[in-house]
Order: sequence, then structure tokens, then C-alpha cells
Amino acid sequence: METNELLHAAGAWSQKAKQRNLIIAAPSPKQSSIPTHQVGVSVQYLVYIANSLDASITTTTSFVSKAISPITAKPPWNKKARFFDMVPPQYIGAPDHYLVYAWQTPLKFIVEQIESRLWTEELTALERADKLKNTYIWIDWVAVNQHTTNAIELSHIRACVSSVSVGCVVVFDSKLNLLSRAWCLYEMWCFVYYGSFGKISLLLPPDVNANTLVKFDDIIDQLNLSRTTSTRHADVTRIASEVREFGYLQQVLSCIPEIGDDDKVLTEIREIFKAYDTDGSGSLDEDEFVEVLMLSGFGEDESHKIFKEVDADGEGGVDMGEFETWWLLTQRQDKGTRTVNIVYRADALVTNLTKFHAVLERNELEEEARLLDSHLSKMKEGKVFERQNAPLVPTPLRGE
Repeated sequence: METNELLHAAGAWSQKAKQRNLIIAAPSPKQSSIPTHQVGVSVQYLVYIANSLDASITTTTSFVSKAISPITAKPPWNKKARFFDMVPPQYIGAPDHYLVYAWQTPLKFIVEQIESRLWTEELTALERADKLKNTYIWIDWVAVNQHTTNAIELSHIRACVSSVSVGCVVVFDSKLNLLSRAWCLYEMWCFVYYGSFGKISLLLPPDVNANTLVKFDDIIDQLNLSRTTSTRHADVTRIASEVREFGYLQQVLSCIPEIGDDDKVLTEIREIFKAYDTDGSGSLDEDEFVEVLMLSGFGEDESHKIFKEVDADGEGGVDMGEFETWWLLTQRQDKGTRTVNIVYRADALVTNLTKFHAVLERNELEEEARLLDSHLSKMKEGKVFERQNAPLVPTPLRGE
């Protein structure tokens, strides 16, 4: 659309919005100082906005380009204001819900879905009116200055997770467009990772059918953040870098020598070791030690040689700690330079973290083990990954 046409459309909508008291004439310092993550507008206000749109303004993209950007570019706003700064104070409040949607989805459709489906309980007319008036939504075109040339800070999205009192509302259109948008996926990921699954409400299209659900499932199974799109291509890279952190963690864990130790063999030897430690001293003399290793598959000469290596202090006895240290060291040396086969799945990450927890305990790092245990418990309980075999985003790093 030409500049003159944009200004005309903006002027027409601005006039209508002022007549309906949907925007204020001058900025309020108090309102302008509210942080981005604490910005919310009532559902009722969004209904009023949707009802004010004419046939030339359909999607969020067109609303921003034909109304918000031209209006906030003029005095007294001069490109320094968010649309939120123009909202009358009776319509603003701390956000209860964070809205995730695709900008190409019709704006009226989005508002209709929120208005009609946000509350599942039966409401009287008065209760419904109260909900519309006193339920506040965080929405990007309201909260973010549309004139800024700087990329949106990822930290703003993370801050919203802790700011909203209820959770995240995801509005799908019939084409499921938001599943191809990097920002939409990142916003949902933030609420899963920094919040919980219970904080996400999915509003699928009202005309959803079996084909739509099959398509939804297929897209979810093949999600690849690096193949999504964004208005700024650099945003895809920024977002993917953060979401990949689980993949980076899995790669690091897979390359820690202790994680790859042969726990099965070591466990067998420990059990035999304890069985022959009849006096409970935790130490075996040479004959007992040789007998233990021979039962575990070592030759007699090799077992005597190992005893001499492990009994470094020459006191004639080997305790379990000395033997474990020797065993793990020789296992790593035998493996030499290994090719690490990294499995980028949630269950594989949980397995490696469980092994790492055992390594921390073995090295008496109790505080670190307790800290890891709290995160590990959430993973095992399904509070981090929805599915045990959920894929992790592979990292671009290679080797150890």
C-alpha cells in the first residue's frame, strides 16, 4: 500500500478509535514506564478493537502497518511509544494470559476465540461481563514498540512467563500457521521450560476435524526450529541457539568419560567385592583380591599384576575406592579416542543426567547432586518434556 493510502487508512481508524475512546490523545508518564513484561489489556478492550476494524484491516500484520505504525509515528508519540501507551487506563492491568498466535491469522478470529473459549466453566451474563472486563492479555502488538529497529530481547519473553498469573493461550487457525513461526514456537517453549505444561491452553480451530488433528500430529513430530520462519531471519538463529541448550547439554554429558563407564561390570565387581569383604573392613588382601578378579573373568597372573598396580601404597590391601579409581581409569584408556554416538532424545538426556548424578555422589559432591536431583525429578515426572522420546535440537558442534 502507498504511503498516502496508509495515512488515509490510519487516519480513518484513528478517528473512529478516538470517537469510541479506544486511544488517548497524549502519553502518560506513569503508563509509559510500565515494563514490557507487565503490560496487559483487557479482553473487553480487544473485543472493542476487533469491532472497530473495517474490511481493509484483517490480520495483525495489516492492523500494525495500517493503523498502529502510522499513528504512533506522529506527534506527540514520534515513534517512541508502544500501542499500550495509547490505551485508556481503564483497559490496562497486570497480564493474566500471554497470547501466542500467527500474525497472518485474522485478528477478529483471534479475539473471537479468546472471547468465546478462554473460560471453560458455565458463566452467567454478569460473570461473563466481569471476566471480559477484568481478564488481561499480554499481546505483542500492544506491548512492543513497532518502530524499534532493535531485535526483541528473548529475556522479555522469559520475563513474561513469570509475570502472567495464569498462563499461555495459543490460538491456532485452520492452517496451523503458527507451527511454522519461530517466535510462536519459542514462546510456547518458554512456558514449558520456564513454567509448566499446565500453563498452556491450546485453542484449536472450532471447525477442527480428524484431518486437522493428523496434520497437527505430523507437524509436531517433525518440528525443526531451524526450518521455521520469522520476519527477521536473524531471530531464527537467536532463538534456535537458546532452545538448543538441551542438545548442548546432551553433547557435553555424552563426552564426559565417567558417563560412558561400564556400570554393569563395575556393579558386578562391587557386589563380589563386598561378598568377600567378610570382616566389613572395606579392604581385601592379595589372595582375596585375586579371587575376586578371577571370578569376574580376569586371569590369575593378570589379577596379581593388577593388585600390585592398585595397591600403590604397598600396605597389602585394596579398598573399594582404590579399585574403582583404577577400574574407571583403565576402561577409559582401553577405549582410547572414541567416536561418541550422541542420542538427541529426552529419555537419553535423562539417562545421562542420572549417570552424572551418580558421578557427583561418588565424588561426594552432595550439594551439587541435590541441586541436579531437583531438576532431574521434574524431567522424570514429565514436567519438562511432554514425551519421553521427545527429540532434542542437535547442536552444530562436532567431536568431543
